[in-house]
Amino acid sequence: MTEGVQAPPDVTVCLRKLAPNLPSNIRYRLLKCLDHFDRAECLFEVDREMASFRAITGEEEAATCVILAIKARRYEHSERFRPWNHLDKAAVVSALIAIAPTVVPLLSEFQLVFDFSKCRIDLKIPLSNFNIDGGENVAVQPVEPLDQTFSRPYIPENEAFDAAFERLTGEEGPQSLLTLIRKAAQSRNTILYASDTALPESKATKESLYSRRIKAQTLLVIAVMIIQHNGHAKLISQLIVPVLKAIERAPS
Repeated sequence: MTEGVQAPPDVTVCLRKLAPNLPSNIRYRLLKCLDHFDRAECLFEVDREMASFRAITGEEEAATCVILAIKARRYEHSERFRPWNHLDKAAVVSALIAIAPTVVPLLSEFQLVFDFSKCRIDLKIPLSNFNIDGGENVAVQPVEPLDQTFSRPYIPENEAFDAAFERLTGEEGPQSLLTLIRKAAQSRNTILYASDTALPESKATKESLYSRRIKAQTLLVIAVMIIQHNGHAKLISQLIVPVLKAIERAPS
């Protein structure tokens, strides 16, 4: 049980404060990620293409943090991830997009709490959710963050997120998921280099850059939660095979 659980309002500031106590390879990429988004915001009005490039790169750095955290904690099949590969990073971002409609409503009752002394990020339930008077500033956390298993009736646990990934491609079907991820993986080069017929042109808006920032912040929070867990978080273990399957690198 924790008192004074109101989460600080600026996640970026909180992540920067946690960074010095993270493993060096993750710390470096976390700070690079945040720097890319700060620069993207500054560049938007004068060079939209470079602002887009910075935001895409920042999102990739956040995905790399997740991959490095999974490998550092030696999750099963983690050796199949390549943190330098754009396809792997795009698959991690796609996984976040895929599961968000399912997971976000389940987390809506939680508060995000940063503990800088312990280098932790926790998800806690305010006691006021249980109609306890004066419980707004007191919260409980029943298990380690991300240590819940997602399930669907009559579906094996290792297939529970398959439908979420398939929804990314809509009517085109699951066979086009790899194509979708490959396109995302190439988005940085598309905005950086001219073609034979035209200069690169960004269609980014402030809203789309903000959306990328939120996804990146979420991935960074997940990376910290993976590192702080001494074991293997059940939700992460459950997601690894679907992500590998999406890029045709699943274990046989």
